[in-house]
Amino acid sequence: MLVSILVPMNFFPTLFFCLSVFKVAQFQNVDREITILNQCSFTTWVGIQGPRNPANGGFKLEAGARQTIYVDPTWIGTIWPRTGCDDGMDCATGSCGPHEECNGASGSPPMTVAEFSFETDGFNDTYSVSMMNGFNIPVLIDPYGPLECARAGGCYSNPNDACPMELAIQKGKRQCERHI
Repeated sequence: MLVSILVPMNFFPTLFFCLSVFKVAQFQNVDREITILNQCSFTTWVGIQGPRNPANGGFKLEAGARQTIYVDPTWIGTIWPRTGCDDGMDCATGSCGPHEECNGASGSPPMTVAEFSFETDGFNDTYSVSMMNGFNIPVLIDPYGPLECARAGGCYSNPNDACPMELAIQKGKRQCERHI
């Protein structure tokens, strides 16, 4: 499964859910373009949190579909997959409430999170994939552009398969959340 995200900047990230990829484009002093690609075999719902509330904070993404969002050149925000959502937007993972658009609300664990911090010059941009809030599906960030930046995220196996039951979050199916 894969979701991608593409962001224009001096690096272009692509985010994939379910082996999702965020593509992010790298350009100086212009809005960044992030393309989100769902390479999962099932529908996911994207959650977004950050300044200017891109795409009103989220949207539905069918299997194999992609959508591009635009963010400020100095955007600091997060993007995460929500899975197993019903018609009332009660989601098994990553829920931000009973809405398709999160409108500034953060998601509820477990959820794999893509984190972005862009700088105007495009040379000090940072990005990462975090499982600090647990894991729901694999997420990748693939940057593209004039700089040679590295991919972030991706799993070779499902971390939930090794999750001890005392750390498991049960909702729909077994998920793992890291407790510190």
